[in-house]
Formats: sequence, structure tokens, C-alpha cells
Amino acid sequence: MSEVAFLTVAEAAEIMDVSKMTVYRAVHDGQLPAIRVGRSFRIPRDAVTAHMAGLEIAAEDMATTPPQPRDQADQAEQPLNEVKFLTLAEAAAVMRVSERTVRRLIQSGHLPAIAVGQSFRIPERAVHDFLHPVGRRTPVNRI
Repeated sequence: MSEVAFLTVAEAAEIMDVSKMTVYRAVHDGQLPAIRVGRSFRIPRDAVTAHMAGLEIAAEDMATTPPQPRDQADQAEQPLNEVKFLTLAEAAAVMRVSERTVRRLIQSGHLPAIAVGQSFRIPERAVHDFLHPVGRRTPVNRI
């Protein structure tokens, strides 16, 4: 599974050599696609690079590959022994948020997980789908 590098607002501002407020404005105006995780934004590195080159990227172009319709074989559930599960810490690292934010996403129903004792295991595919929702039309994904 390919990984898309996401930046915090501060990191994007540093790369673009602008203030954080300028990055927030670009996100809110739709000039810079971003997802909102908890109370913070994550911006794809490719979008920052393209924005700096003077190109505006639509939110649909955030994914590394264009979304394609899933066929019946894709929709069939995988056996549990073939699913890769992430711990809270691993999911938080991939999403670049705190473990507490991941726990909140699970408890609110935005991120599916399996309870194992007092901890959770999150399917890797669920994290990817959360970060790259198919058919998103707005530049900001609010939770």
C-alpha cells in the first residue's frame, strides 16, 4: 500500500516560507486540499509542492491513484488472518496524530476497530480509507 506523506500546518508553512495563518487561509479557501483529524489539519506534501508551483489541486486529486470503482471481488471481506492490523500507536504514527485522537475516532465511529482487552486493533485498510476517502468533494474533511 503506497503511503502519502502528510504535513502539519507548521511544516507546510515552513516549506512554503509563509506564516501558519496563510496556510490555514489557503486550506479554508480551498486552494490547498487538507483533511482534518481531530482539531488539526494534515496536508499532502504533493499538494504543497503543486501549490508552490502555482497549480491548484482539487481535493479529488489528493490520492496517489485516481479512485476506481470496486468490483465484487474487492468488496468481499478478507479473512481475518489476511488483514493487517495496527495498534493505536502505529495508527497514530501513520495518521500523524496522538493516540488519544485515534481513540476518539474509534469511539465516535469514524474509524472501525476491534477491541482486544482494553486496547484496540485497527485494520490498516481502515486507516488508509479514512485518510483517502473515495469521492470526497470538499477540500476539508471535518470530523
